Amino acid sequence: MHEHVGYLRTITSLPELTTELSAPTKDQCVVVFWRHFPHNHNRTIRKWLRLAYDIGRTLNGLGVKVAAAYASPEPRAQQHLMACMEGMGQMVQLKTDDRLGALSNEPRKTVEFLKDRAAAANTSLETMFFNDPELVDLRSRRGQDGASCLLDIATRHCGDIILVGSHGASLLEPTIAALANREQNKYPHQMGAGGMAILLMDCHTGDLLDETYVEFDPTLAKGY
Repeated sequence: MHEHVGYLRTITSLPELTTELSAPTKDQCVVVFWRHFPHNHNRTIRKWLRLAYDIGRTLNGLGVKVAAAYASPEPRAQQHLMACMEGMGQMVQLKTDDRLGALSNEPRKTVEFLKDRAAAANTSLETMFFNDPELVDLRSRRGQDGASCLLDIATRHCGDIILVGSHGASLLEPTIAALANREQNKYPHQMGAGGMAILLMDCHTGDLLDETYVEFDPTLAKGY
């Protein structure tokens, strides 16, 4: 496994994506592992959907072709992919996979335990999930679930660029740690809402070859 840990770049102008997203070789797959944008009761806020649409238009202008899209069953993880594909004019079939699901999809007792633990620590559920040493097994299991999903996707899509819409601290970072064989407390970047991890994978071995992290300047989200 490579030692490279990808850098984090904040996009302030959408054409800057040109330098971050390039076509893979026939033996590789590019997985755009995308954390959903801010939402309200599981529905993405309109201005963020507009940004996803604008990102799609930019990618279309760069000649980027998306072969498939996968997402968590949660609507908020699907909506921004749909908006992006609409902007690209490429409405490929969107498939869902439970392995990409939110932390709230864990058993009720687990979720209640995590909420109580976060409240006792006077912190957010996300921060607590990242930092609590007693949750390493849960982080590891969720990371392995996410990694198995991305491996399945990569082996089916040699030479393709794939969109994958999922969740933040509860899945995105643990999944990449599992792919890279890193410990579950060593995350190179903690992605903000709407952040992308652009992963280059060997579609035969499943090896993570390269990783780049992209976040979008909030001022790019316009409208209402």
